[in-house]
Amino acid sequence: MIASIVLSLIYIGLFTVLFMSQVTNYGLSGLCESHTDPHGATEGVEVPPEREDLYVTGDILSTFMAWLEEVGAGGATAYDMVGYEQAVFPTRGAAAFWTNLDRKGHRDFRASHMGCPILKGSKWILNKWSYHFDQFHLWPCHLDQEAQFKPFDKIYY
Repeated sequence: MIASIVLSLIYIGLFTVLFMSQVTNYGLSGLCESHTDPHGATEGVEVPPEREDLYVTGDILSTFMAWLEEVGAGGATAYDMVGYEQAVFPTRGAAAFWTNLDRKGHRDFRASHMGCPILKGSKWILNKWSYHFDQFHLWPCHLDQEAQFKPFDKIYY
């Protein structure tokens, strides 16, 4: 029993290291529906079997997304939370970074985003995620668990 637990933890550890980044291509009319990156694992939400590693790593704390190619037209990443709407248009070599969890490790829905349709060409992106349990000692604490982090107020091109 103990050996299988250790092997599972080693496997999940390797899985986390090997699959923490992803390259994705969206072709003509490709899009990504509105979503948040974390699944709610640290909130007690049941996660799909293929993401049970989140019970060991914690949920997705932050997202780094880089654009690898220019897009002919369309393809913006749009943040759709009311009051925090913003669109970031794909530019080769540019990157975006955002946090996904609040101070107690629950999903911050201000990070809800989508990939707008590609109107001309295709979009290549690189995503890299950091996980809550790997970073909790660096993640600022606050006595008020409902306190939210201030959103980034500028986009730099």
